[in-house]
Parts: sequence; structure tokens; C-alpha cells
Amino acid sequence: MIEQGGRMLTLNSISQARDTYLEFLHQEKNMHKIWHNPLLIACENAELSFEDCRFLFSQYYYFSKHFTRLLGAALMNSEQDKHRAMLVENLWEESGEQDLENRHSEIYKRFLCNSLQVENVEQIEFEPFTKLFIHEYIALCQKNEADSCAAILAFATEAIVPRLYQVFKKTLLGVGLAENDLLFFNIHIECDDAHAATLEAMAMSYIDQPFSLERCQHAIRQALDLRDQFFSQLYQAMINRRLLKLLQPLVKHSEFADAKAIYQHGNDKLTPLYSNKSESSSLLFSVGRYDYPSHVLDPRLLKIPVGCHNERHAHAHESVFYIAQGQAEVHIDDCVLSASKGEVVYVPRWLEHQTHNIGKEELIIFAITDYKLTRHFSGNSEASYRKAPENVFQDVTV
Repeated sequence: MIEQGGRMLTLNSISQARDTYLEFLHQEKNMHKIWHNPLLIACENAELSFEDCRFLFSQYYYFSKHFTRLLGAALMNSEQDKHRAMLVENLWEESGEQDLENRHSEIYKRFLCNSLQVENVEQIEFEPFTKLFIHEYIALCQKNEADSCAAILAFATEAIVPRLYQVFKKTLLGVGLAENDLLFFNIHIECDDAHAATLEAMAMSYIDQPFSLERCQHAIRQALDLRDQFFSQLYQAMINRRLLKLLQPLVKHSEFADAKAIYQHGNDKLTPLYSNKSESSSLLFSVGRYDYPSHVLDPRLLKIPVGCHNERHAHAHESVFYIAQGQAEVHIDDCVLSASKGEVVYVPRWLEHQTHNIGKEELIIFAITDYKLTRHFSGNSEASYRKAPENVFQDVTV
């Protein structure tokens, strides 16, 4: 009989218990809040710019080049020679085997230099929270026992790589990188399942130890919490960098753009933005953007045919509608406003709204928004805010 977490197991039930424990530990990984982190959501929604990626992956380099220290902590904690040999094999692969120039941290370094155009990788200024994350992650591995240390590396480190790096690949491909730029990520997507299995086997070898499952679950949560906090801090720092770039011209009183570009005739700068229609309803409209080099204002021209409307939706940017032609009925939350040529309607942020053409000619609205400010925040990119189900609502019938 074997005691486990206050329960008595027969030897015949150990195999079944192993499968159950594995399921519990994978659940800790799969159900953790990290997968809803704003940074990963922004990556999924293709909201990062090339400059954002340079910052993000430059900071992540600190984790890459210190990763072998995590394996070193597991080596120190391991009581079994076989386990140490398994860890050495993982270290051997991470270190490029016989070719030091192909160690994984060096491949990552070349990715930064060649693909993200980081000029001097060794001169990267790492944020204090980046250094703290690695320090705390290593300390967490060092202080845990052999089983829970292996669980940290198996379930909270190696096993999350395929899913995490697919998200990273999506955002990198979205800013113009090619598949052959992503060697580092592809290597780890392919090999980290095997590394995770090795560490998983180490953790499961302690199944006969009292409270091993509870220790492993707790350690996995702690490790994922640290990474989740790190990603949140990265995302906030990224937003701050974007806003600082917007504020610099205000503080320095510098020119925003070339005067010739600013004073060009508006109609010459109107470009299609998006449109939508439905065969089963009167949804039909188009939107164009006046492509001025502005930092905050984003002027647009909305056109809706007679008897039609746009979708009912909400977004982070606020808008001012100037009715240039026709007659509109604008639904804002529970309020209904009628507006004719020459009148103005204000639409606050995040309120559901929809515009109907109730006149006898095409409705044309000149809309001024602050989208060039709010696009820097998650959930309000061109690719996300109109398509997100939570931002589109059932039409209002008039």
C-alpha cells in the first residue's frame, strides 16, 4: 500500500493514478489564466507592430539566454542519477550539441539581429521586471523539491511552448516576417514536446511520495503566475512606449508632419476602409478614411444607401458625426436621435450605436474619431473591433 495525499493506493492502481495525475497537471497548464493574458490576445488579434515585436522579443531574449540555468536548478535538485542524465541530454541539445554557434540562445540572437533588425543584442536594456521574472523563476525552481521542480519545467515551461510559440509566430508573420525567419520557434515547437515528456516522466516517478500531486500543482500555478505577470508587464510597457511616442511631439513642440501633406485636398486622400452588406436584411454601407498624417484624429466618410443601415456595434474610440447629406436616425444605447444635413451627433466610447438612412437620398456622414489613439490598446485594431462578437449586436428595427 502507498500513501498519496492522505489516500492509500494499491500497487495495481498506480498506473491509473499516474494517468489521473497527468490529467490534473495538464489541466493546471491548460486552464490557467495566462492564455487570456492581454499580450497574447493582442498577438492573436495581430495588433502588434514591427516595433512592438522588436521590444517584446528583445525582452524575451533574457529568458532565452538564461533558460539553461533552469535546467541547472533541476540538476541540483535531482536525487537520481538517471534523472540527472536525462537533464544533461536536454542541456546538450539546448547548447547546440557539438556546435556552440547553434545553441538555442545563439539562434534566438540571430533571429533578433537578422529578422527584427536589433543592431546590438548585447546592448539591449532589459526592463527591471524582465530581470526580476528570471530571478524569481530560477529561485522557484531552486526552492522546490525534485518532483515539483520537474513539474515546473515539464508543465509550466516546456509543455506550453507549442501553443505559446504558435501565438508568437502568428504575430511575427503578421508584421511581415517569413517562415524561414522563425527557425528558433519552429525548433522548439518540434522538440519541446520531447523535452516536456522527459521532465514529465521525472515528475511522475515520485507518484508514490506523499502529497507529490499537490506540490506539483502548486508549483505549476506559481510558475505560470510568474509568467502571466511578466507578460502583463510587457504589454503595459509596450502600451506606454506607444503613448510616449505620441506625446513626444507635444512635449517637444515639434512639427507633426509636412505642411504640404496636411493641406492637400481631402478628396484626394480618401481611401476605402471597410464595407458590409447582408442579403437577408437592409445592412449596406461603406466607410472611407481621410489618410492624413495625424496622431490622434482619424476622419472618415460613412455612406449609407436609402433604407439601409450599418451594423449595431461598439468600440473604444469616440466619434463626432457631421451630417453632410441626407437624414439619419442614430441609435446610441437606448437613445434615438434624428439628424439632418448640417447637424452633429456625438457617440461616446463603448456605447452600442447604429445609423439608419431614413431620408430619400444617400446618407453621407463625415465622422471624426480618435481611433489613431485608441488603436494602440488591445481590442480596438482594424482587425478586431468590428469583427469581435462582443462588439457587434442585434440590429435595431425602424
